[in-house]
Amino acid sequence: MLVQHQAARPQWLPIAAIGAVWIAAAFFAQAAPFSIDELIYLSMVDAFVRNLSLFVENGYAAYRAEALTIELLVPSGDRLAPQYPGGWGVFGAPAYLVGGARGVVVFNAILAALVLPLIWRIAWILFADRA
Repeated sequence: MLVQHQAARPQWLPIAAIGAVWIAAAFFAQAAPFSIDELIYLSMVDAFVRNLSLFVENGYAAYRAEALTIELLVPSGDRLAPQYPGGWGVFGAPAYLVGGARGVVVFNAILAALVLPLIWRIAWILFADRA
């Protein structure tokens, strides 16, 4: 088993390089929502930063207009709840406070880069084979 771990170590360099490229690219990426999912995630973070709320505020409470129930937001009483776990608003809040939408993009890139070695390690434990 020790031989397998020593043979596998050089593979960390490409994984680290990919992660570094992702993080660097995040600084040049679009700092605004590109899809409805990104809009919802950014709205979740904004709602938590502005109101310490897990519900998205867009005027639905005042007007109850069907047009304000954006896809992926579920009416819950007089508020709109994202269909995604609300914890993301809490975790993304510090990045949003530091860098706005770009801060959230960079935060996502850092998290994605941190997941790379974890996925590689899980695959190596399961299969112990580069192929």
